[in-house]
Amino acid sequence: MVQLRLYSYGPTAVLGDGTVIPPDVFIAIEGLGTFEGVSLEKRMEKLNAEGKDIHKVAVKTHRESTRRGHASITTSLQLMMEVTGCSRALSMLLVAPPFGSYLRESQRRVTVTRDHMAAPQALKNNTRF
Repeated sequence: MVQLRLYSYGPTAVLGDGTVIPPDVFIAIEGLGTFEGVSLEKRMEKLNAEGKDIHKVAVKTHRESTRRGHASITTSLQLMMEVTGCSRALSMLLVAPPFGSYLRESQRRVTVTRDHMAAPQALKNNTRF
């Protein structure tokens, strides 16, 4: 059975006043920063002063950026997770994206037993294999 455990995600920003900015918002606000030469705090202050909902701004920024073909800000999120019980084929699909860093179980250093095989129960019970 495939199991996934999310350990953490980021980047999460904590401003000087203790405000925690979740990753999707952080990335969007930083994306907006490519149009202005000011800090994250200044952009947040400006949006708050204008009475804008930060989360709605983030959604709009991601949508507009992707629509224009600049989806790179959506690839900046970090996910730290562990996937266990998956086949080697699924493992290869999980690490296929061209961005990211992955650690996988070594095929050379692990003793593979019948229990490691992903197969229908009828085949697993067949002693001829």
